Amino acid sequence: MNVVQQGWVAPIYITDAANHYCKIQKPEESFKGVSKNLSSLKLAIANVKLTLSFLLFIEEFRDLTIPEWNFKSLLEERLTSLLH
Repeated sequence: MNVVQQGWVAPIYITDAANHYCKIQKPEESFKGVSKNLSSLKLAIANVKLTLSFLLFIEEFRDLTIPEWNFKSLLEERLTSLLH
């Protein structure tokens, strides 16, 4: 989303309406790297979910230790921040 915000707030010094229209028609210039960032975001979300599901599976058979419980809480906070 950082790339989108930078492209959105970047000053435009175009006096010709045709050039302005061409810039709008070529959004790929503003969104370079967005797909790479989304791929890494999806991977991070998947990894956090996988680790959380593992801890929940363990929790079905025994109580989590304090470090495991703390780690689970950190993972839940991380997942929330990644989803935002």
